Amino acid sequence: VLTHNASHIFKKIMERVDEYEISCARRRFLCGALLMIFSIIGAVPVISFAYNQGSKSGFFDFISLAFADIHTAIDNWQSFSFAIMESFPALGLILILSILLVAIVGMNLLSKDTSIAISSFHLHLKI
Repeated sequence: VLTHNASHIFKKIMERVDEYEISCARRRFLCGALLMIFSIIGAVPVISFAYNQGSKSGFFDFISLAFADIHTAIDNWQSFSFAIMESFPALGLILILSILLVAIVGMNLLSKDTSIAISSFHLHLKI
């Protein structure tokens, strides 16, 4: 009788551990999906801000001048490089990279728990 109770208790404990792991996987999957959605939504205004900042500072004009008249840019490379560095939209680039980092973290969470979360959803739909 004791071995039957012990095996029954062990089985219940293992079922509870499996349920906990599945619920954690679902939470991580949901967090990853939300991070991906928010990073995609947030990328639109951030890219727009970076583009506006680059065009207001004249950064894109300097870059287009470098491709249009490369000989002038090479002849005056010191002043040209300082002008590019001064007009560089650093805040816009930082914001774009931070959105990209959030998207990568979201993809990481999604990729870790996709199979567990989807299989657990299929199990609950069958029952």
